Amino acid sequence: MVGRANRSIGQKAAQTNYYAPRQAEAIGLPFTHMVTINFASTNIDPRLAIEAFARLRTNHFAKWARRPRKGCGPAFAPTWSYAFENSRGGVPFTTMDPGDPHNLHVHWCLHIPPTRVHDFTLKIWEWVETITGGITGAAEAIDIQSDRNNHGYLIKAASEGIVEIYGRGVKARDEGVVIGLRADSSRNIGPTRRRERDRAEGIKRQMPVRRPKQHVGAALGS
Repeated sequence: MVGRANRSIGQKAAQTNYYAPRQAEAIGLPFTHMVTINFASTNIDPRLAIEAFARLRTNHFAKWARRPRKGCGPAFAPTWSYAFENSRGGVPFTTMDPGDPHNLHVHWCLHIPPTRVHDFTLKIWEWVETITGGITGAAEAIDIQSDRNNHGYLIKAASEGIVEIYGRGVKARDEGVVIGLRADSSRNIGPTRRRERDRAEGIKRQMPVRRPKQHVGAALGS
């Protein structure tokens, strides 16, 4: 099923991804890697990529994390945040009609225990192959890096006002049209769990109330 098209990350998603790395550290599952999957280098219809990525997390990564093979390291709770973009070299793609050019990709920050990194680097290629129907560009399809602690990178597709608040120094950029849930985190570090931990620890966060500036590409067709 094709979701809704959008051109920016909203305030709720930006706030979630802003707090995600801190919450991951608080529960002992800090982000260790950033994985970039380029769906332009696969056979999938880009309009269905976000839905397919959800299947990758649920049907493959989560099961792999919780049920390690014997001798492959410890089980762990899947802990991640992500953001989709559709641009190349700073130039956004503004349509996603069938046959249109695109460079849809996802930046996925996640926790991987050291003893399971090697297995993950092999499995991720199998999972992407399965959910997309095939990889067409090998070298550029998947990039796995040690986490660079640049988590504002996942927020840069929000409006200028939101990025000023949550972007950790990055600048707002139009990252193109995306269809579906553009950014999110795992539930164990999401808003509900964050508020529960805040109450338990007596933390009162001062949330910003300023009106976000309009994103340069907020309206489709602009």
